[in-house]
Amino acid sequence: KVGYLKKIQKYKKNKKIKPNCLVVPRASYPEIIKLFNFSIKCALEYKDIKFTLRLHPLVKLDKIIKKINYNIESLPRNVIISKSSLTKDIKNNSFVLYTDSAAVIEASKGGNIPIYFNSDKKINNDPLSDYNNSRLCVKNSNELIKIISKYKFNKLLNIKRNAEKIFVDIYGKLNLSLIYKSFE
Repeated sequence: KVGYLKKIQKYKKNKKIKPNCLVVPRASYPEIIKLFNFSIKCALEYKDIKFTLRLHPLVKLDKIIKKINYNIESLPRNVIISKSSLTKDIKNNSFVLYTDSAAVIEASKGGNIPIYFNSDKKINNDPLSDYNNSRLCVKNSNELIKIISKYKFNKLLNIKRNAEKIFVDIYGKLNLSLIYKSFE
């Protein structure tokens, strides 16, 4: 099961690809800690990439801060713990790093390029596992940095276009214009 259909957001398509990465773990403390520590490690290694760490709404920030090796004041300058809406975070980033969070579907719809973090190669709960041409996979910080900073623009643009189609594919061939009108 891949989350559920909430309010559908319209996104203005942005063809520019920036070195900004939204990090969206699911509501599991071990996963959040693993993904946040990985992102902070990447941020320390490559200061030109900005990471936006987003917590699941059910998770308390103070519990996470106690469990990671950093306090908010000592985080690298290129790491932000988001207090914004998911919509705003999606608009401000070009990539989305995830493990098994359904938020990646919404981020893909908004034009973020999905990057699946598969550090332990155990059970794969990737909600986009059926969409290999619409996402990238990394196992370590070198692979992530290489994708964000050195990957060929045309390849990224192709993955981005494929990823934008995932939302409609997963939630069925809906008449999106009628759905958008219902939320106005």
